[in-house]
Amino acid sequence: MELPIPPFSTPYTARLNPHARQARDHLRAWSRQMHFVCDGPTGERFDAVLLDRLAAWTYPYADERKIPLMADWMGWFFAFDDILDDTPEGRNQDFARSVAESINSVYDGFCSRSALQPGIEPYREALSDLWARTTADMPEPWCRRLATDLAEYLNSYRTQALVNTHRVPLTEDAYRTHRLASSAVMVSLDIAEFATGHPLPESLLVHPLVRIARESANNVVSWVNDLYSAPKELSLGDLCNYVAVLQQLGGCSLQEAAEGVAMRVTGQTERFLRAEQAIHTQLIPHVSPSEQRALRLALHGFSCWMNGNPAWSAESTRYHARQIPAAEPG
Repeated sequence: MELPIPPFSTPYTARLNPHARQARDHLRAWSRQMHFVCDGPTGERFDAVLLDRLAAWTYPYADERKIPLMADWMGWFFAFDDILDDTPEGRNQDFARSVAESINSVYDGFCSRSALQPGIEPYREALSDLWARTTADMPEPWCRRLATDLAEYLNSYRTQALVNTHRVPLTEDAYRTHRLASSAVMVSLDIAEFATGHPLPESLLVHPLVRIARESANNVVSWVNDLYSAPKELSLGDLCNYVAVLQQLGGCSLQEAAEGVAMRVTGQTERFLRAEQAIHTQLIPHVSPSEQRALRLALHGFSCWMNGNPAWSAESTRYHARQIPAAEPG
């Protein structure tokens, strides 16, 4: 399926982390060490997706000590996503629930390890490693936020399974709400604060302007991802893609739907830039120097994700169309 990417705008120019090679080497070794990627054809396909480059594009400021961890997170997200996106089992709600509970148990402790679905253990062990390495020196409120955002991401797969099994598309507003969690961008923005070493205090995170900036950044990244992933996801019959939502609801062509998504991406970029300017003029002058630094770094982190994600998407093999067999309803 061919679906040309319509033009859209992001805030600034993308730049690549100077330690990209270290990110590549570490992710290749770590993914094998954790046993969720094998050598041979499967491993070669994983490496070709260039998830180390995604980390290098979206965390260009991470130093040589932290960029390997950023790359490991990206590798885990996309390898785990394939369990539920690219398999018939992923459209079974019970399977999606069981997998989410198993992975959530890394930080909530409520799931028995004996309840693990076959093949899930390596992903659970890998997330346990990521969790320990990421949270060791971070404040407790930040760790709770990371856990909450991870849980919302994992549990979003149940909605996706429901939609795709019963073939009932979400409304546009419902899809936009769903996508805020299902994209894992909130988690990715959380760990950006780990990369800078300056987590946002919760009192600033809930400020309306910061909320708008964070949500707009999430929307830009998520919807650009939908544009690039549409050929692959539509070939799988996935209705949880913004292009599919607009095409189903509007009765338009896929290209017209893609153009509608691109227009909305540009709108969210403009929304982010307005919020960013307001934060600089209305909020930053009235907070402490340490909070000023955290805000500036957070805004930079938001824009790096908006700029870097399209740069990676254009060079990755991730979004080639492919088919999976239909799943049994469940």
